[in-house]
Amino acid sequence: MVKRYALVAAALLAGLAPAAARADVDVTVNPAAKHQVIHGFGSCLINLPTINRPDFQKQYVEDLGVTVIRIGMEARICKEVASVNEIKWQNFDWNRNVQLPAAAACLKLNPKEIVIIGSMWTPPHWMKQGAHLQYGDESCGGSLREDRIPHFARFMAQYVLGIKEKFGFDLYALSIQNELEFNEPYMSCVYTPDLYLKAVKAVGAEFEKAGIKTLLMGPETMTDFLDRNMNFIRPLMNDPKGKTYLSFFCSHGYTDGIRSEGGHQSNSALWNAVKGYGKELWMTETSGESQDWRGGLSLAGKIHNGLVYGNVSAWVYWATSDMAANESLTANGVPTPKWWASKHYYRFIRPGSVRIDAGPDGSADTNVSAYLNEKDGTMTIVLLNRSGSAVRFNLSVKGGPASAAWETYRSSQNENCAKLANTPSTGGKLSVELPASTLVTLYSGKLKPVGSAPAASTK
Repeated sequence: MVKRYALVAAALLAGLAPAAARADVDVTVNPAAKHQVIHGFGSCLINLPTINRPDFQKQYVEDLGVTVIRIGMEARICKEVASVNEIKWQNFDWNRNVQLPAAAACLKLNPKEIVIIGSMWTPPHWMKQGAHLQYGDESCGGSLREDRIPHFARFMAQYVLGIKEKFGFDLYALSIQNELEFNEPYMSCVYTPDLYLKAVKAVGAEFEKAGIKTLLMGPETMTDFLDRNMNFIRPLMNDPKGKTYLSFFCSHGYTDGIRSEGGHQSNSALWNAVKGYGKELWMTETSGESQDWRGGLSLAGKIHNGLVYGNVSAWVYWATSDMAANESLTANGVPTPKWWASKHYYRFIRPGSVRIDAGPDGSADTNVSAYLNEKDGTMTIVLLNRSGSAVRFNLSVKGGPASAAWETYRSSQNENCAKLANTPSTGGKLSVELPASTLVTLYSGKLKPVGSAPAASTK
């Protein structure tokens, strides 16, 4: 009996068990009801070997379809100097960060669409108080000294200028501190709301002085920490310069920096709290799912919740490769089910697309979202069935790009974003059946090679 139950459970996960009754879900897609502009999807490049392989870079950009690349900014490249004006990018040790040449190489594969963002893990150790050195020379914990705020602002400006000169690209946006509330046993720094306000204003002023167009984002704390987010956001938004310098908000999809959290309630709560400020919200790090298809489905649900309930304009996973199984999209550079689940969004929803009404969204087990790309006249619809039974989605598309046949892609326990037969459409109506535990993307056009799409505005 135990073996029998185990086989039944496995079959349910694979979507192979016969359903007691197929469910039908009626969905209306309305292109006239528009929401946030999508800037893209991606992950963070970590200083590990796989990111330097040209074959992996090509797969990352052209297959997965990444359009936002995050880099960790290396504080140890800046040695202590006597005065602020002695901080110059020409004196930095650029060999400390191998993410920069990898990001530049990826950008060359799709310069029209990819943007690169950066996160500071810590200011240089000599600019801090209460910190300690770990692993040789990593500065952990502590906080930025107020008398070193001008030094830090100069350091950030010189960093951005140096990236342009050394690696040939402009950093689109940066966060001055990753997860600013955590005193970690790795590179980290803790800010109070008042200190954060002062630092953002100083960096913003230094960028303005140097003519730097890189945007500032923040505060990169947990999506689930609504009150803590607002403790940092409100002072900035109540300050004339702070409001000007912080261009958009970003958060991380965890409960505590480790345990993943991507529910619709936390996403909705944060968006409702910040939307009145008229700035975008990005999700710039999450992880924690298993590397099997169960983890892939879980990740797809979190992406859906972020886009639909959090109205995020960009979604960025944690590690690209070479990290622990629950932290990465690949295993030693080999795509996992989390990679294929992400591809349903990354590859088909290109920068400049707009999320449009699609619903009702259904329950926790069945989800739908839709995106209109007016630049190339296409629409993308993503359907998710996490239930143990087959579900038929009956869609009615009220206008938008006309298509007699939608390209159809499916991922499951045994399929990796596999291209199926086109789904026919008549008068804007189409139906597609999703077996249990599957993810389907419908695309109204013919998918173009990456890099061939017109450039999307990200300003």
